[in-house]
Amino acid sequence: MWFWKKKRRKAMSEKAPIIEALKTPKPPPPRKMVTDCWCSDKQQEWTFDQSLGCWYVERECERCEYYWEGPVYLYDDPNKLGNTLE
Repeated sequence: MWFWKKKRRKAMSEKAPIIEALKTPKPPPPRKMVTDCWCSDKQQEWTFDQSLGCWYVERECERCEYYWEGPVYLYDDPNKLGNTLE
């Protein structure tokens, strides 16, 4: 009888770290911001924002119902290099 108790204690002690690992929640994976879709017929409007010192883009796609707007840092000044997007 003592043999089975000893064997059970050993089995439980081996499983304890696994059980504790399952109890603690893992943090969610980091989310990546999607700033563009792959559709070729999307509408884009690029303007250089002097206050931000970068390009400001508005993207909208009716096909996949995607919309995004925000700054895009290309590190090129249109006053020095001209408009590189046209």
